[in-house]
Amino acid sequence: MVVLCSPFRHAVSQSPAADRVPALYATAQRFMSAGDYANAIIVLQQVIQQDPTNQLYQEDLATAYLMRKDYPRAEAIINSLLKNKSASVRTYQLAAEIAEGQQDDKKAIRLLNEGIRQFPHEGALYHQLGLLYFNEENYKPALQSWIKGIQMAPSYANNYYQAARTYYYTDDMVWTLLYGEIFINLESFTLRTAEIKGILFDTYKRLFASGILSRVPLPLPGSRPASFREAFLQTLAKQAAVADAGITPETLTMLRIRFILDWENLFADDYPFALFDYQAEMIRAGVFEAYNQWLFGPAADAAAFREWMNLHSQDMQKFLIYHQQHPLQLPAGEYYNDGRFRFQTDNQP
Repeated sequence: MVVLCSPFRHAVSQSPAADRVPALYATAQRFMSAGDYANAIIVLQQVIQQDPTNQLYQEDLATAYLMRKDYPRAEAIINSLLKNKSASVRTYQLAAEIAEGQQDDKKAIRLLNEGIRQFPHEGALYHQLGLLYFNEENYKPALQSWIKGIQMAPSYANNYYQAARTYYYTDDMVWTLLYGEIFINLESFTLRTAEIKGILFDTYKRLFASGILSRVPLPLPGSRPASFREAFLQTLAKQAAVADAGITPETLTMLRIRFILDWENLFADDYPFALFDYQAEMIRAGVFEAYNQWLFGPAADAAAFREWMNLHSQDMQKFLIYHQQHPLQLPAGEYYNDGRFRFQTDNQP
């Protein structure tokens, strides 16, 4: 007897099971996005049956178990990736989150340090490590982790955010100013941006009100500052008279223009710094006043900023276009933080 098969049936029987994987994975992602981790697990298990060597699928399954607080199953998947030496950055992040979920912060810290040894230029690992220390109220190692992350991954925004916020509670306002402004340029339109704008403006006021700049030793003829930080403070101190009328977006604009002109003449060769180069470019492009209003105006006086915007809408539009087309670029090697600081005992994070 001859059995006849329809062409359609033949095509289906010859289609490899792997053809279903993209559609199944898309379904799993939809479940994950909706927070339906139980269904995501069901579908991801099918995906992994079809493609058991794909690490992404295994990490997603571990993530789904983690979100359901099923730590043993999540840990079993991650441990197998670590054991097979196929761990990615995400593997180490998940491993640390699982350990943290099991209230084993020491293990989480160890895992993140292992990840950093494997991936020394991944800013996310330093960020996560710092958060672990910070949540334990170990502020100094937290800040040191974020500083190291800035050194090793200069374009990763989260470490600047955490470092700027934490430096706000130390005796060193320099790095709040610098890291805060860099962060705002890397992440420009979020709630975190507004938070750091407020910290930045307040730090300028605190710095000029503190009298610190009046005690900065001015360089002797022919001498050079001992550090980038000292050069920054010396250059800022030379402009201190501008602040006699108070710290406003307008006085900060004038002060910072003078600062950049002096810096370019005196220290740019010894201490190249992308943020200052970027400010100089904006001065030459004619958008620096609008940039300073955007940076400080909302925190200084929201009503005055709205009025400025009404009168200078074209200037602001010109700046926003410039900012979009010429983002701040942060090369490696421009690292000057010696990591020395002390927390203000009455005002810790």
